[in-house]
Amino acid sequence: MSETTIIGAIDKMLRLANTRNGNPRYLVTLVGGANLTTKPDANIAGALANSDYQNVQLRFLLDADGQIFDVERDTESRLREACAALAQARSDRNEAERGTGDYIAARDRFYAAREEFHQAQAEALGQFVPRQS
Repeated sequence: MSETTIIGAIDKMLRLANTRNGNPRYLVTLVGGANLTTKPDANIAGALANSDYQNVQLRFLLDADGQIFDVERDTESRLREACAALAQARSDRNEAERGTGDYIAARDRFYAAREEFHQAQAEALGQFVPRQS
């Protein structure tokens, strides 16, 4: 059985007719326009509607027919993006310390980026860390 992996974020989901067994099916449109369908009677169909999978990069696992049979958050991409955002925020903060910008705003962006990086790092390591408010 040949499997394929696609990485992307969900743009929209359209519920299709239920399977003969009464399970939901979805047409999933990714940001960028790619369309995928969930495999009939796969548990993932109901889980995709969960808010945990909205507005985040996902790794879609497709069967030989090109249908989604599993999905997981793409922690590697999230960690890479968080690391880049943290580096940029640190640079902005350092520039602001030298008097070339709004220090308070730069400092707040740095703290937010650092928190996001720690969350992404914990997720990549399979740990749960509650968000600080």
